[in-house]
Amino acid sequence: MINTKESTSIKSSYSFGYTFCRRYIRNKQGKFFNCFSPAVSKSAGQGLRYRIKEIRTRYKIVSITELAKLMNPVIRGWFNYFSKFIVGSAKRILTYVNFTIA
Repeated sequence: MINTKESTSIKSSYSFGYTFCRRYIRNKQGKFFNCFSPAVSKSAGQGLRYRIKEIRTRYKIVSITELAKLMNPVIRGWFNYFSKFIVGSAKRILTYVNFTIA
C-alpha cells in the first residue's frame, strides 16, 4: 500500500546525465517497493540521438558495416555508462539507434 499523503515536493533531480526520481523497484524477494533511483535523463538520450544523427548525415555514402564501425564506440561507451542502474530506459533509447541503422 502506498501512502499518498507523503511529501511529494521532490519529484526528480538531474545529475551526470541521470534522472533521479521515484520508481517502483522489485527487490530480491520479488516484492515491489517505492524507491528514488537513477535512470537515463532526457537530455542524455537526446545527446546520443543527436550524435547518431550527426554520424549518419556526415557519412551518407558509407556502407552499413562502415557506419556500424563508426557508431560502435559511441554506442558502447554510452550504454556502458548508462546501463548501470535501470537498463530499460537505456534500451528504449537504443531502439532509436537500431531503427536508424536499419
